[in-house]
Amino acid sequence: MLIALLKAGVPHYAAAELAGVRPGTLKGWLARGRRERSGPFADLVRDVEQAAAEAEVRAIRLIGRSKDWRAQAWLLSVVAPERYGPDAMRRREG
Repeated sequence: MLIALLKAGVPHYAAAELAGVRPGTLKGWLARGRRERSGPFADLVRDVEQAAAEAEVRAIRLIGRSKDWRAQAWLLSVVAPERYGPDAMRRREG
């Protein structure tokens, strides 16, 4: 259930709570998995990172298809801030 919620774009803390896991417990499991090269905690880290990446790609695709220019502008400012972010705009004006 946790991974499915993360794939849907639910934040870690909420996905953990909905899956019946305390957010702090999930955080500890992930920290342990990052220290270990193999095993169930390392597998959990890979699954969580994969789920988050899938949710991110889906969100970017939806924003990219939006007809609202503001959604497109926001996406550019996040994906390529060096060219389209607020600091880039100030550099061009200055």
